[in-house]
Amino acid sequence: MSIRYRSKYSVVLAVFVWVPVLLPLVVIFPHAHGILFVLIPTIGFVAWIWFGTYYMITDSTLETRCGPFRQSIPLTSITKVEASRSIMSGAALSLDRISIIHGRFGEEVLISPRLRQEFINELSARCPHAKINVT
Repeated sequence: MSIRYRSKYSVVLAVFVWVPVLLPLVVIFPHAHGILFVLIPTIGFVAWIWFGTYYMITDSTLETRCGPFRQSIPLTSITKVEASRSIMSGAALSLDRISIIHGRFGEEVLISPRLRQEFINELSARCPHAKINVT
């Protein structure tokens, strides 16, 4: 059985993502229609990432989706889960993040599930071997 969790959104990240994308549309569009060939695909790509970010816990994996970017993490490879406020890039649309350490080399993925505690409870149940330090 798989459970899907939507990403939490942050106003701060929304401003940093959407203002630079939409501002040229407002400022340049009235003067240069040719720029739309660049702006429309860019807006579409950013919208795909913004509205297509979610996480899915399956019987054997944690799947992260961030627009076209996908990652599959075996639950058995997750070693540590902790709260994070990192501003590093990741499949997280909020600064209220969870850091998941996995793999032999301690790879990290950052996520921000909207239903944080429910997500942590489900991950704890499916990864009893992982050190989970999230409040």
